[in-house]
Amino acid sequence: MTDAQFNDALRKMMSGDRQGLADIYNEYYKLVYSAALSVTCCRADAEDAVSDLFVKLWLGVSGGKIKFDPDRQGHKRWLAVCAKNTAVNITRRRRNEESLEAGDSDQPAAAEPTDTKQESEMLTSVELKDALGKLAEGERMVFHLKHFAGYTLREISEILSIPPGTAASRCRSAEEKLRSLMKEAFMYE
Repeated sequence: MTDAQFNDALRKMMSGDRQGLADIYNEYYKLVYSAALSVTCCRADAEDAVSDLFVKLWLGVSGGKIKFDPDRQGHKRWLAVCAKNTAVNITRRRRNEESLEAGDSDQPAAAEPTDTKQESEMLTSVELKDALGKLAEGERMVFHLKHFAGYTLREISEILSIPPGTAASRCRSAEEKLRSLMKEAFMYE
């Protein structure tokens, strides 16, 4: 989708036509999801961020509150930044909810899983989430776009407005760091 097509979709939304939102959603779901996942490191929270973003986009554009300025930045970059900001808000909200639940509860923690395979998968997931959280933001974003959303390095460089070589080096650096972090995590268990 070009900037002109994106602006046409926004104009449709401003006139109350939901097809504009559907066009943007269908074209950029993977981008928005990957950007959110790079922040939350949790699929459910990333999905919540995607939903929140597209609802806010619909309400904001149709209500005249959101105006995209193509001269400031490309629409792909704008959507990715909006997704990351939404994901940050969701992550903060979840942390606040968890700390309130932990502080208010006199109940003991839930029992640990007894199935060793389930336990192993949970540990792997937790370790991976922790490792992803230790990456620099640029590395994490490129890693998610490449490995979870399936974009090529050339597409990633266009989405993030960075040179292809930078996208490749960030991806390689992220992969090396993750490999090292995961190796360390499993050596100490």
